[in-house]
Amino acid sequence: MVQKGYPKKIPGKGEVNISGRTDVPLLNAKFDEVYAGGGIYSFMTHPQMIDYGPESFYERHLAHVAGREDVWYVPLGPLYAYRTLSEQTRVEPLRSAGRGSRFAVFNQLDRKVYNGSITLTFRSSAAMDVTVNGNEITEHPRGQVARWDGQYFRRDGEDLLVTLQPNSVVVFRPANPGQAST
Repeated sequence: MVQKGYPKKIPGKGEVNISGRTDVPLLNAKFDEVYAGGGIYSFMTHPQMIDYGPESFYERHLAHVAGREDVWYVPLGPLYAYRTLSEQTRVEPLRSAGRGSRFAVFNQLDRKVYNGSITLTFRSSAAMDVTVNGNEITEHPRGQVARWDGQYFRRDGEDLLVTLQPNSVVVFRPANPGQAST
């Protein structure tokens, strides 16, 4: 548990002090030890039990963990939301007028709670222009992203990975007229 200490009342025993773990050098050293050994580093906390801001133990520790290409960090809430989005979002083809392909990407989830993006894989060897709800999205280079609600695409061989917010219509059109659609 990475958190501030706090008092807790236990029925029949009175109040006990739950120790906190907020010593940033010790937290960083434990991460470094696990990382060097190729292990999985995971810490639990509750939003109520941490201090926020660049000078707080939590964000200073995350700054130490961050910036590595082979480390993925996500709080449990957004991870749960992404999993739910992935499981509950449907993709259905729509009729296309003209060249290109259109798909409805939708779910029945509350956007106030499930406000992230999901990534869909499409197959196409042709260069494509991609729009979501009529807005062209840009190609994102391979590597880290800083937001879980962005919209972009990237290529991976013949796969076109499209990251978008559900309840959208995604349209693919050949970048060069005369090439086949997806």
